[in-house]
Amino acid sequence: MLKRLNPKGESYPSYFYGCNGKVYFNADDGVNGMQLWTSDGTTAGTVEITTINPTGALGLNPALFTLYNSKVFFIGYDIDAFSQLWSTDGTTTGTVKIKTDYTPRTYSGFATGSIAVFNNKLYLGGYDSLTATTQLWVTDGTTAGTNKVTNFSKGLNPGRLYSFQDKLIMTGRDSISNGEELFATDGTAAGTVRPIPPSTAELLPFYPWTAWVPFNNALYFTACYTFWSDYQLCRYSQNPAGIEQHQTGSISVYPNPSNGAFHVVLPASTFIAGLEIYNSTGALIYKHTTTKNVNKVDLGNPLPGIYILKVISNDQNISPQKIIIQ
Repeated sequence: MLKRLNPKGESYPSYFYGCNGKVYFNADDGVNGMQLWTSDGTTAGTVEITTINPTGALGLNPALFTLYNSKVFFIGYDIDAFSQLWSTDGTTTGTVKIKTDYTPRTYSGFATGSIAVFNNKLYLGGYDSLTATTQLWVTDGTTAGTNKVTNFSKGLNPGRLYSFQDKLIMTGRDSISNGEELFATDGTAAGTVRPIPPSTAELLPFYPWTAWVPFNNALYFTACYTFWSDYQLCRYSQNPAGIEQHQTGSISVYPNPSNGAFHVVLPASTFIAGLEIYNSTGALIYKHTTTKNVNKVDLGNPLPGIYILKVISNDQNISPQKIIIQ
């Protein structure tokens, strides 16, 4: 045992995070509740940094430790508005509150479930009591530099933030499907989009979610594509198609690129039950139902760009395909 942190009972140490030559963690000293501790690996160097919000032994209860600009940022409770954004340099005087919500909310405040560093900024989900929604926020480590990025009418509720190449990947609530969808952002409100159109599933189409696994310039994960229990292996990449669903068989789209007129062909054992086409903003621009194995689509004179074709087969398998209009 390195050190007895609570002489009266269990200290429940958790959320261990190592950086800058120290280990940061959450533990109960038996008097002040869950507080911020650091350790250099020695008994003498294992010390309690804070005694914030000791009322009712609630404590600071730090979590989600993340290194940013040589400081450790985390979510912790304060006395007035509860869960807020903090930073620490590993000292008592250097542990300060960065951002609070506008009004107190019991056990909520500026609560977040995920934090990630992206493009030299720190991004997180945060509650905004002025709109009563949880949006994507960004901070440069200062109170004045902590600002709201998105303003989704129903809230974005960003989670599982993950920096990947030149995008910040996350889950979020989609205003169309009212379910949890995949989002990618360049750090701006206009650049926060769904890589694919919203799912037609009614019950949390991307839940549950496995951890992001990067491999060969792509992220692999498990997601539900058609209904709540239809979990498939999926991949996100930076190619224009965004997400590809791995499956047997193949779908042919020709010519591709095209001028807006093309054919869609499925394997011989299946036929097309429906087609949907979405533009880059996720807006549905074409919908058609057919029972023919070869289906010709003519969009007229659409704007050049990347579109997503959602092909629905007779066995209700949905296959997103990238099409290019020149």
